[in-house]
Amino acid sequence: MDLTVRSYNCLKREGVHTVGELVTRSEADLLDIRNFGAKSIDEVKLKLAAMGLALKDSPPGFVPTSVESYDETYDDSYPGEAQYADGQEYTEGDFRETEQL
Repeated sequence: MDLTVRSYNCLKREGVHTVGELVTRSEADLLDIRNFGAKSIDEVKLKLAAMGLALKDSPPGFVPTSVESYDETYDDSYPGEAQYADGQEYTEGDFRETEQL
């Protein structure tokens, strides 16, 4: 994923070694990690969005580069299941889940 050293080390210390493990975490989970702040969250969201993925609690279709891109037509009742940014649920054996950070 080509993360900054700080973000990578924080995730590694927390036991997050693959993209699949990362997308099962919510933003709140990541903020609980020592030295992992808002800038690291933004970085992770951008990198995941580039892969067509999102964090567990990100609304479908949310583009992290611009808050203005959020449209009120999105359903706020996000189910909380791990899924790709396009709304498809993860399946076992999907290569994107096991990509190394």
